[in-house]
Amino acid sequence: MLSMKLKPLLARLATGVLRSKLNPDNNVGVLYFHRVLKRKDPFFPDDFTETEFSDLLDVLAASFELCTVSEGIRKAGEKTEKPVLCITFDDGYFDNFSNALPILEEKGVKATFFVATSGVERGYLDQDIVENWFRNADDAFIPLALRNVPGGPLLGDSPDRAKAYQKYLNYFKYLTPEYQAKIALARLSQIQSIPTIQDCMMKPEHLKRLVELGHEVGGHTHSHRILTTVEDDEALEEIETCKKSLEEWVEQKVSAFAYPNGNPETDFTESHVAMVKGCGFNVAFSTKDGGVSSRENGQPMQRFLPYRREPLQFALSSLKIMGESA
Repeated sequence: MLSMKLKPLLARLATGVLRSKLNPDNNVGVLYFHRVLKRKDPFFPDDFTETEFSDLLDVLAASFELCTVSEGIRKAGEKTEKPVLCITFDDGYFDNFSNALPILEEKGVKATFFVATSGVERGYLDQDIVENWFRNADDAFIPLALRNVPGGPLLGDSPDRAKAYQKYLNYFKYLTPEYQAKIALARLSQIQSIPTIQDCMMKPEHLKRLVELGHEVGGHTHSHRILTTVEDDEALEEIETCKKSLEEWVEQKVSAFAYPNGNPETDFTESHVAMVKGCGFNVAFSTKDGGVSSRENGQPMQRFLPYRREPLQFALSSLKIMGESA
């Protein structure tokens, strides 16, 4: 097994050799993360631990020029010394500040944090209420919660609560806000009452500190709604409220936006793209794989997260994916 001391060097050599083949147009890549954890958690299988994230950044920093999206997008098409790769985080969880930020600062890397502003105000998002329920409910009640969910288990099935949470969340996030609040969340409470959820999001002072340190804060709607689940007037309010709140908190213009969930047409449409532009966001991002080319003529731009977690493979996968464009 390769030593972590060798992996950054090998990654630098490999990306240098393969760059002209895999990314001939010098596209910019934009990675998205969500949380950085103290330890592995089956409820968040795609998220990195602090050690994993630190090791990954060592390899990426050797292979790429790492920066915020506002800085990186300007370099699309340029033959920079190293390929340009932007680091972003979604939602606004406190572990971005407590766990990820010290690692970023130690390695001199600046990132963009896309924040859902209701989480800042409330201390959590609706998805966290769901997670808290599935983490703490009695085993016997988990199949009851999934009874009306497509593909849910039959009563009496032995529950895997982390997998049950993921299945329920995939159902929950496409419900209308009214149905989420009045039916879905209410039903969970009726099945079993769970202790109050603990705050898990950044506060305005954390966002302000990020900006003071040279990082970027961007919009991610107010309530983290998938925009196709709400009417147009509510979608516009979600976008406007988010931008207004963030600019008040960080005391500067917020110009970048990421669509919640981020699948084009399924999660947002051209009408939402127009709303985001009309609210004054200069750049916006989907979660469709690919890089940002110099030929981009507007929003939305592409972001990705390679499924390979080993740092060297992650770096090479990033180079390959960012070489692809719409």
